[in-house]
Order: sequence, then C-alpha cells, then structure tokens
Amino acid sequence: MADYQRARVEMTQVIDAQQVCQEAFVVLARIHWLKGERSQCVTLLRKSVMLQPSVSLLQGELGNRAGFSEELNVAIDGFRQAVLHARHTAMQNPEYYFGLVRVIQQQIADKPGRTAEFIGEAIRVLESVVHDCMDDPQIRFRARLIAADIYRQNGEHQNADFAAGDALAQFRKIPIAAQLSVADLLADGLESTRFAAQAAELKQEVSRLMSSVDWGKNNLKGMLSFRQKALPEAFDAFESAWCSDPGNPGVGLNLLQTGIETLRKDMRQLAVLKRCTEIVMELQYGALSNKQQQRYQRLSERFSDLIRDAEIA
Repeated sequence: MADYQRARVEMTQVIDAQQVCQEAFVVLARIHWLKGERSQCVTLLRKSVMLQPSVSLLQGELGNRAGFSEELNVAIDGFRQAVLHARHTAMQNPEYYFGLVRVIQQQIADKPGRTAEFIGEAIRVLESVVHDCMDDPQIRFRARLIAADIYRQNGEHQNADFAAGDALAQFRKIPIAAQLSVADLLADGLESTRFAAQAAELKQEVSRLMSSVDWGKNNLKGMLSFRQKALPEAFDAFESAWCSDPGNPGVGLNLLQTGIETLRKDMRQLAVLKRCTEIVMELQYGALSNKQQQRYQRLSERFSDLIRDAEIA
C-alpha cells in the first residue's frame, strides 16, 4: 500500500517478537533503503545474517544492498554465503554469483596487493555459475564477458581476447529476445577493447529487431513518448514492457525514470509509486553493467528524495 511509516512500525514489532522471521528483516531493510537510509539497511541485514547465517535470501539481500552502498567487504561476504547456501537448491540464483564477481572486480582495483587471490576466486565463481546453470548460453555469455574484463584488468590480454571472443560466440547462440535484454552488457563490456566496433555493430544489428518482440516494441514506444514528454503514455508502454520481460534492467531503469518524473508532478499516483518501489528493490547489482549501476544509483537516490519529501509534507 506504500504506507512505509506503518510498515516500519509493524515490521519492527514482528522482529522484536520473533527474530527468525526473515521476511520481516527483508521488508524493514527495504523500507530503510527506499527512504535513503542505506547504512541502516545494511546494518539491519548484517544483524539478520548473524541470527540466520544459512538463509541465502538474507545473505543475497545483504550482498545486493552492500554492493550498491559500496561496502565491498560486507557485500563480498554476503554474496559468498548466498552462493554457498543456495547452491544446488531451489534458492540457487545466478545473480548471487555475478554480484560476487562484480564486487571482487572492485576489490581488485582497491587492493592491488591481493590481485592474484581475487582474480583466482572470480574466475572460479564464473566457472561455477556456468556449471551450476547447466551451461546456459546466456549465463555463459555473461560469465565470459566478465572474465574478459577481469583478465584485461590484470593485463592478461591473450586470455582477455579469448574470453571476449567466446562471449561474442555465446551471444550469437541465445534467442533474439534474450540478445535484446543483454545487448547493453555486450556493448558496455567490450567498450575500449579491440572488439568494441564488432560489439557495437552487433548491438545495432540486434536493436533493429527490437520491434519483433513484445517488450521491445513497448520499450521503443515508451522511449518515443518520453522524448515527447507524454509521461502517462510512456509509463504505460514501459509498464507493458516490464510485465512482458520482468527483471530486464534497461526496461526497469526506463520505467523508474518515467515514474519518478510522473511522481514529481503528483505523489498520489499509488500504482506508479508501487511500481517504482518494485523496480528499486528488484534490480540486481550483478545484473547491471557499470553504466547501468551508475544510472540506478542516481535514480534510486532521486526516488528516496521524493519519498522523504512526501512524508515531510
């Protein structure tokens, strides 16, 4: 119902009465996040995993929130435990693996003295996600793309080129709808490399087919309406695209940006508010390219400002 104040009170009471209710911790942590209280969100999730260290849902949530907050040590521990406890269960989630590797990449840059250790772990995690997801071409594409970036980051250009070439080959194997979903990852991941022109050309080639899938058609319609400042039409189009392909980062960020512009004019639009809340909470750290992460940070902060201002008003 987007009544965050009441939700905070209720969930606090639940946790006080029953400290092993994982849903209450997740909801309360997300309320902190929505209100821009990022450190409180991470602190609460750290408490939750101390109480229930084997619950992958809580560990994954901690990794995700700490990653976006740039609390890298906490994020690594959360994602490591999420992978460990969810592996080969119904809770297994490739985003835990990719989130872990994305954070490790940042650690490589921040702690050059441990480069070999971090690279070794990152490559093992990428091999594990491919194996655990039964060599799904889309997962293998993402894994090889990140591997290429890690090798290049360490100056291993031959390994980087081999991984990048494999990523391009795997990209061509996945269905067109999936290609459209990860085309931004392809272009961003191979930017400033010798494969940049090839990746850009492939993205452009695939993008011409966007109107051939439902979510792509609606996404294009939404972008056109947004440029024409027709916000209701843009929101409806992006909403349809999101429902057709839930979790798609590019669509989600478009929908969130349109929703924020809509709420700036009228915060009483409950359906828009709830959908923006869903986007902010559901987008995964490991699923976003570096550029998408930066866009998420800007938009989620703007959304938090809107919520705080509405409560003050």
